[in-house]
Amino acid sequence: MTQGNMPSVAANKSILSARQALICACVAEWAGDAPSMWVSPAIEADILAWAKSHSPTIKDEELTAAFQELLTEELFVLVCHPVFAQPVYYCSLDSNFLKELPDDICIGGAEFDIKFIGAFWEDFQERYFEEYGTTWLLWGLCAAQGSQGPSDSPWGPCLGCSCVCFTKGEAECNFGLNFENIDRSGWPDLKYLHHINADVYSVKKRETMTHASIVELKHRQPEFPWPH
Repeated sequence: MTQGNMPSVAANKSILSARQALICACVAEWAGDAPSMWVSPAIEADILAWAKSHSPTIKDEELTAAFQELLTEELFVLVCHPVFAQPVYYCSLDSNFLKELPDDICIGGAEFDIKFIGAFWEDFQERYFEEYGTTWLLWGLCAAQGSQGPSDSPWGPCLGCSCVCFTKGEAECNFGLNFENIDRSGWPDLKYLHHINADVYSVKKRETMTHASIVELKHRQPEFPWPH
């Protein structure tokens, strides 16, 4: 996490539940990291490892169960890119989940509190919805892709099968997400996601293009665990 970061996370006095530890992982990945926005989607194993660092005594099975709960409740969203070796997820930045954290939680250092972090999430969520509509929740955002796009935003939707790392035959993307060992030709072109911001396409056009892309991807990889 590097974009929009805040002071480092201090040690927590409270014993966190599995849900609370996962919420902390959304805020600051590893315990001790500075709170900031996710620079790319992430696999479940990494998210669980981040959560474990916030509360090391939690059992692995409790974290796994809590992750599935929070996925159903949409704190986490499954990203619609079937080209990765494992399903990848992004955080919805729903600040309502922050209310589950204890009052004495130490996130952001002594001069900030959870309300500040809630406002931080809400600000970024508003920016993302303004620029990308709901598409950022379907594709996830990637700092590396954003720097290649035409938008003023430092972020951009993950391009998946149109990512230069995938098309050039790399084993993984810039953020270490492994690609599936599959034929890399004939995939739908998702480079339009560089131009998906509201200044270029109307909401209706954006939704139509996104729907068409997902239909193509489902046809290509029907066994992918597509969100319902």
